Amino acid sequence: MMLEMKKITIIDGDATIRLNVKDLLEINGFLVNEVDTIENLKGEVDLTTVLMISDVPEKEGKSTDDYFKKVNSSEAFNKIPTLFLTSSEQLKKLRGKVVKDSKFLIKPFNVDELLFYTNFIINKPTIK
Repeated sequence: MMLEMKKITIIDGDATIRLNVKDLLEINGFLVNEVDTIENLKGEVDLTTVLMISDVPEKEGKSTDDYFKKVNSSEAFNKIPTLFLTSSEQLKKLRGKVVKDSKFLIKPFNVDELLFYTNFIINKPTIK
């Protein structure tokens, strides 16, 4: 019996972080797509995607308000659970800006934390 690999999409502007997270998840049995920005999500997210992992940009000139306007207007973010990667300082600014079914993981995080939250979100029972 062959198990179906669960599909995750990573969104992060830092190629090193994307590659490291992708490698970690693939080693642990996930199928992973990666993009550098929300704008490049088209075609990468479909009905088989079970989780999105997205960095919350902290670069100068990029507002978290602008970022979450894009997130909240994105059909994908409103249909697929999301794990946001952010700093503890930035998390304080994000109250009330989140989309449904989202969680936050504080950077820096370790491998066990990433895998725990990934599996927790994917395996979370839903009430219908």
